[in-house]
Amino acid sequence: HLVAVGEPIVWASRMAACASANELVVNNLLFVTLSGRAGLMFDAREARTKSGEGFLGRVLRWSEGG
Repeated sequence: HLVAVGEPIVWASRMAACASANELVVNNLLFVTLSGRAGLMFDAREARTKSGEGFLGRVLRWSEGG
């Protein structure tokens, strides 16, 4: 059982809301950490919060053989 409160859970909820089935969407902080690693590619996805504020998520993809 896990209970999470605060800003991290808000952003996790936002990333999950802009993802389609079977997608992994990461925020900019994780994108910066993972970008440049062999076999990982990212597609930018624009989304909106419940209040209408825009944000950018990154859809993680694995390259063939990666």
